[in-house]
Amino acid sequence: MISHPFDYELQENIYSTSEVKCLYDEKTRVKRWIEIEKVIAKVQGELGIIPAYDAEVIMNVCKFENLDYDKLICDYQNSKNTLVPILNSLYRLCGSSSQYLHYGVTTQDIIDTGEMLALKNSLNIIFRDINRLSAEILKLTKKYKNSVMVGRTHGQHALPITFGLKSSIWLDEINRHKNRVYRYYNDIYGQMGGAVGTLAAIPEAVLVKKKVMEHLGLSYSLAAWHNARDRVAETAAGLTLLSTTLSKIANEIILLGYSEINEIREGDFNHSVANSSSMPHKNNPVLCQRVVTMATQNRALLSIIIENMTHTHERDPRNLWSEWLSLPQIVIYTSAILENMLSIFKSININPVEMKNNLYKSKNSVISEALMYGLSRKLGKPEAHKLLREINIKRVKENKDIIDLLNDNKIIDILDEETKNIIQNPSQYIGKSEDIIESILHETVNIENADSVQLKKFDISPIGIIQTIYNNLDSCPINTRYCDSETIIEIFEEYHDALLKIEQASHLFCLYWLDKADRSKLQGISKLDGKNRGVFSTRTPNRPNPIGIGIVTLNKIIGNKLFVSGLDCLNGTLLIDVKPYISENDSFLDARINQDKAV
Repeated sequence: MISHPFDYELQENIYSTSEVKCLYDEKTRVKRWIEIEKVIAKVQGELGIIPAYDAEVIMNVCKFENLDYDKLICDYQNSKNTLVPILNSLYRLCGSSSQYLHYGVTTQDIIDTGEMLALKNSLNIIFRDINRLSAEILKLTKKYKNSVMVGRTHGQHALPITFGLKSSIWLDEINRHKNRVYRYYNDIYGQMGGAVGTLAAIPEAVLVKKKVMEHLGLSYSLAAWHNARDRVAETAAGLTLLSTTLSKIANEIILLGYSEINEIREGDFNHSVANSSSMPHKNNPVLCQRVVTMATQNRALLSIIIENMTHTHERDPRNLWSEWLSLPQIVIYTSAILENMLSIFKSININPVEMKNNLYKSKNSVISEALMYGLSRKLGKPEAHKLLREINIKRVKENKDIIDLLNDNKIIDILDEETKNIIQNPSQYIGKSEDIIESILHETVNIENADSVQLKKFDISPIGIIQTIYNNLDSCPINTRYCDSETIIEIFEEYHDALLKIEQASHLFCLYWLDKADRSKLQGISKLDGKNRGVFSTRTPNRPNPIGIGIVTLNKIIGNKLFVSGLDCLNGTLLIDVKPYISENDSFLDARINQDKAV
């Protein structure tokens, strides 16, 4: 039985896209939950928290194909928990190792993390489609940047603008949404807090959590967010803002496509496709109407998610479940809106001739502002405004051109040449439109092939491992200056050829990964001056990307091993890169840091 419009067969993908919808497919959700359980067991096994044998058993069992899905359907009829029937099925398959499955975590940890994985993949697709849409509007803006049309305020003719100005403002707004989506993508945190957020049941809980999130590609925070849904709400709000902007543009296309305006139309008239069952002449803006409809849904759904932030105590399913129902819909609607907007802009019909015709329908009243400022140089602005208001009332009553009335009253004689030139060509009264357009075009990345732009974190592969005498943080110096002992850097065999002629360097830069650092820290107390500082103004290892850097003395090379001195890191630290230190390029004798900024 199919009841939700997302799953209609005859009208498939009217209100959804298969690419994003499949991320929220029920079986896909279950696969994510099983994968999360598998990763947790893997990490706990590697750290010795659970026996390695049992971890291996759990990892082999945690495969979707091992589940009896028909039995699961029956089990769910008798269960009140979202995850327990799946866990029971896995417990049976794990045998005696089952005691270590789902070890120290709770149902919400798994479901929340699964939802965040789906959200992250969805945002990648949404970001790509924003780029595609941006590229289409960019092309349109360039093509019609000088096409003059009437600007409208309060639904009435106002002053001349260009279509390029109108579409560049759309583009500018979409660019801001693109930046927001990029930020949301990189701010998606996995969930692991145990029953009440304390992780009390797991030894080495912090390290487990870090490594699980690293495996899953999600951000890490020490604190659980079981009852803190602000990040989810912010992302949902951002997607709703995006869909509302696109709805505004769709509405504008509908309005400017009215028969009596006819400046923009959705698509070309195609006689082979019927847009009306009763009126063969109609070419209805159906895609725009769908966009407006889905954006309306998003705004309604967002109110539910905002309401869900009012969690009580440490966890509260009353709010949580409605979020789990609402968020996927917002994501799916947003994806469908973008796909519809792409179709609209790929075949949109722009009518510059009708734009110019409409500009003159109000009989030159669209240059009333220019006339007012021209007259104000002689009469003052209040008097000029009053005079033109009276003339405009007469224009409407007598259906005359405002210029003819100015001539009749000899008023035109007192205007300066600049204003008279505008009277001769009202289309030139577009102010700084061209500068505004060029500024926005300059700020917009021109993506010829939007498919090539993917939103994802890049991978860094270690090239070697560092062997030091320091086995814990307490024994490790905080500065390379205090490291006298010799260190061995072992370069992995596949990178051995990259060491050719490295012996010519007396000193090397070493970049390495500080895996025990707290990546959630943005500020901290400096060890040298005791002041709170942003991590980018310090040398602390606790930072979003915990990359260590040191300048070492190269003592000797034996095979793929570099023997160096002056490296302050723990034994087993992974090496990211090594490159020669060149004093004439890398040394600045006048470099200083003020005493009160000591880090």
